[in-house]
Amino acid sequence: MWAQVNRDGEEESLEVIRDILEECKTNSIGEKELEIARNAIRGSRLQDDESVLHQATSISMLEAIGLGYEYYLEREKRLERVTLEHIRAISQEYFTEDNFFIHILS
Repeated sequence: MWAQVNRDGEEESLEVIRDILEECKTNSIGEKELEIARNAIRGSRLQDDESVLHQATSISMLEAIGLGYEYYLEREKRLERVTLEHIRAISQEYFTEDNFFIHILS
């Protein structure tokens, strides 16, 4: 998660991000939020795919790590297989203060 804010909003932003992650960890998300996230990913993917450079970089990286072009083509199938239970499990494992990495650019 990231935020772009003025320097005077830094602490408040960090607090809001922590609250959101804790809320997700404690109460998880619902089907509606999952579908919103899927649609955001789809929209981002459409924008990214307008760039031939982005496509070439993505596909060559997948080839380099042994996943290949088929993996690239199956993105939508993988996105659809994400369930609320996956989200719950991941949030329980990773949304802890010990796992947070805060990087502030000024």
